[in-house]
Amino acid sequence: MKTRIITAIVALAVFVPFLVIGGNAFQALMYIITTIAIGEVIRMQKRSLVAIDSILLFLLGWVILLPNEAVTYLADYNISFILIVSVIVMLNLTASVLSADKVNVAQAALGIILTLYIAAGFRSFLTIRNESLNLIVFAILIVILTDSFAYFVGRKFGKTKLAPTISPNKTIEGSIGGTLIATIVAVAYTLIFPIDVGLIHIIIGTIVLSIVGQCGDLVESAVKRYCDVKDSGKILPGHGGLYDRFDSWLFVFPMMIILQFM
Repeated sequence: MKTRIITAIVALAVFVPFLVIGGNAFQALMYIITTIAIGEVIRMQKRSLVAIDSILLFLLGWVILLPNEAVTYLADYNISFILIVSVIVMLNLTASVLSADKVNVAQAALGIILTLYIAAGFRSFLTIRNESLNLIVFAILIVILTDSFAYFVGRKFGKTKLAPTISPNKTIEGSIGGTLIATIVAVAYTLIFPIDVGLIHIIIGTIVLSIVGQCGDLVESAVKRYCDVKDSGKILPGHGGLYDRFDSWLFVFPMMIILQFM
């Protein structure tokens, strides 16, 4: 427990200033975190970090994180962002099946899918931060409250397993309790720090984000079980890897962007 607390304090001391400052500093941090998380995914599959197929996964993540100005610049020269991503994916598949690590098609596909959604998640994180620090705090609050109270409510009242083969300790009662409490607190938060949407939208949005965040947690648990590992990495003593810590966030932020257009 002591190790977990110390790690959390240090991590927050590093992360929060970048989050508050925003801009290029936060974008640089997103590149670093994305690179580490993709590296964790590669190592979870017991693949070499310096193999060509792995380097292409890193490149794929970096391209997805390109700022809008860079994407617009490429478009001015008729260079399609989607085409670049597609070419990197094709090269990665080819390099994977020809690699010395003997990566099969299923492993290659998993690596690509995880890289795409990790990078897209952090890209969405960056997009929302550039729009509003308040929205970021709102989303993080939902994730933390859902996770914490799903645990406590589940321990006290949980009887029905949510996904027994993936995460045996999670319960439906805990999931509902976490979402309910997160919604109540999130609504209270918006009364103090207003968000420019109606109350009904806030309630529905919070419920959706809470559920989606739990889905992100379950997906990461399923990936770890598939790869037969306990944690995605060891960079955060007592907590595991960065993918472990951001699993829910990677689902929440893209969904938050979608909800803004509804």
